[in-house]
Amino acid sequence: MNIDPFQDELRLLLRARPFVPFAIVMTDDRIIVIDEPAVAFNGGAASFIDSHGDIQFIQCEQVQDFKPLVSTSHGENGSSETSIHARRRMTVTQFEQKMRAFLRQEPFEPFVVQTNRDDLIVIDNPQAVALAAGGAGYIGPTEIKFIESDDVIEIRSVKEQIAT
Repeated sequence: MNIDPFQDELRLLLRARPFVPFAIVMTDDRIIVIDEPAVAFNGGAASFIDSHGDIQFIQCEQVQDFKPLVSTSHGENGSSETSIHARRRMTVTQFEQKMRAFLRQEPFEPFVVQTNRDDLIVIDNPQAVALAAGGAGYIGPTEIKFIESDDVIEIRSVKEQIAT
């Protein structure tokens, strides 16, 4: 991707209110998840601190595309709205099985938990999650999230999320 489109798209995504997590699809098919707007960029390069505390660098030439991590639909008046409310909630068993499967996959790949409260929680570090009694705790880069199974609508990989 050239410098101007890279910076324009990044600026647009980072300034969105409310902020919507997004993925950067790299030319080597890696996917980098940006789940908070703390990204510095200039001159066709960007950097941020990932969930492991490491500084990550991205060059515009390595970027293939940007993909938001929320599925949206258009309402009757043409406005964009999150479409997750129409989906069924997961049972405790479904939640625990799906969470364990994603957390134990080798190699680990980031995944997304969607709730009925319009939360989109990107899990990018399996060691930051604790499962217990039909729920989970996630220690993210800037906050702690408590996820109750009866609030979860869907759990899917980041790759699946950006494909929609």
